[in-house]
Amino acid sequence: MNRRDLDPHEENGPQGTTPRSLAIWPILVGWVLVIGWLVSPLASGIGGRGQYLVWIPDWVWLALVGFCSCLAVFILVMGNRPRSLRLLVAAGLMVLGPLWGTFHRDVGLGVGHAADDSTVVFLNAQDPGIRVVDDVVEELITMDAEVVVIVNPGWIPITWRAIESEESTGRFLRTFGHFFVASRVNIASMRRVVTSGEIRAIEVTLELEDGSSLPRRILVADLPSDLAVNRAESLRTLAAGIVADLDEGAEARSRFDLLVGDLNTTPRTPELDLVIPGFRDAFSSVGRGWGGTWPRDRGWLRIDFALAAPERMPSSVETFDPGSGGHRGLIIGYRRP
Repeated sequence: MNRRDLDPHEENGPQGTTPRSLAIWPILVGWVLVIGWLVSPLASGIGGRGQYLVWIPDWVWLALVGFCSCLAVFILVMGNRPRSLRLLVAAGLMVLGPLWGTFHRDVGLGVGHAADDSTVVFLNAQDPGIRVVDDVVEELITMDAEVVVIVNPGWIPITWRAIESEESTGRFLRTFGHFFVASRVNIASMRRVVTSGEIRAIEVTLELEDGSSLPRRILVADLPSDLAVNRAESLRTLAAGIVADLDEGAEARSRFDLLVGDLNTTPRTPELDLVIPGFRDAFSSVGRGWGGTWPRDRGWLRIDFALAAPERMPSSVETFDPGSGGHRGLIIGYRRP
């Protein structure tokens, strides 16, 4: 028997392998995944199936990288000494990027809206059927938001008007194509801003009292959900249509106070910043709770957005389940002055 057989600090494992050599593999795989996470936004403009690499949310990347990190740490810690500090650091550092992304984009750490906040509600109702539309409308009315904006409302306008005529809740109701608005303040106008194929956007202008915290001009967008459509190109088309609608020399950032819509893409898509230059994803700044909006019953992906300029950022953004349909909605809070 030689000295190697008696050394309690020896790291030999099965067939001469050591914990260090075993741990290197999950660390390498983890760092490859981190590189994939970093470069995946570049896939947004590819089109076809390649563009859906950017649809992988941060929390999925975190789960994959986290598994590799935990496996490597387990191998290193459970192995005999001496342990490799550098490998432990490498295993720990690789989760930081996806972890930051998850809490920056998928999970909101804001305080949420207060009971006396003014609220704007957005929902892609996806044409709820007549059997469930009563429940959806009752849920929306119960929320008592100052402004409710719905795309693809289906039977909602008819049902809401019927309830309004009976209960006289004092809301103004207007329908414009695939868009419906119910508001406690007068709706000055609803007009088309962009219509290019299935890319639709309207401007909703509200008559507000001086000092109101609500957005005066809301741009509402609905982008195509067809899997074959290039989502980056759709966002660029939307941005071009907004610019074309403006008066010469005007800026979209100055005209609109809020953009809400089903943009059918994810927060990591770079083209989101091009829709209205200077507008930012409100959930990333003031969101609260889980941000996923699709599918409604699971909320895996955040594809419904509220965008605003930093100086007109709402005080909170939260999701809610309308009880039916394909999407969760957004509750956008504004502090009363």
